[in-house]
Amino acid sequence: MVKYIIYAEKLWHKPTWDALIKVVEKKGRSCYLFLMPPQYHYQQSMLGFRGTKEELNYILKKRYGILKRNQKKYGYGIGLRLQFGLNPEQLSEDEKLVGVKYTYNWINNIFRERLSNGKMYEVTNISFGGYKYDDFIKEVCHKNVLRIVDDEVKAITFKDYDLPLNKFKMFGKLVSTLNRIFWRFIKLLLFRGKPKWSARKNKQKY
Repeated sequence: MVKYIIYAEKLWHKPTWDALIKVVEKKGRSCYLFLMPPQYHYQQSMLGFRGTKEELNYILKKRYGILKRNQKKYGYGIGLRLQFGLNPEQLSEDEKLVGVKYTYNWINNIFRERLSNGKMYEVTNISFGGYKYDDFIKEVCHKNVLRIVDDEVKAITFKDYDLPLNKFKMFGKLVSTLNRIFWRFIKLLLFRGKPKWSARKNKQKY
């Protein structure tokens, strides 16, 4: 059962990387990691990355490769993480489509593999920073068989750079998660209605 949803945005930072490895080695199957591909301008301006685009790309490829190799050993799940930065209404449809497509392709170039039963494994769960997505993004994800994941009732949600977490901080993250879920439920009650995309039956890849 998933107990921890971890949004991984700063794994180029060695202390953050080391703290995450300790968690997955100990908690393993209880964890679901949402990995961000290189988003250079965001990671530079918001998270403090100091280096070139090539260096960011190299570090993340190497560390995500380690996570792939250890996934079966420790049993954690892998998802996609995308930070738009701006609110969706400030972005064109092309920008939103490119963002989702880039994230999907970059992460799956590392994690995609053919299973022993002949089926192809791909990462298909996706989360958006600040929960910033609109109906167009929902439609893009739906058509491409991507499942949008927000908070889960039985899981504590936090970011990789919040690590390490003591019991007090963990309780605070749990309260924040439950609070978001509560208000999201209230909004659903107040603004009921099926999204237009939910009735679509044809699913297609990019």
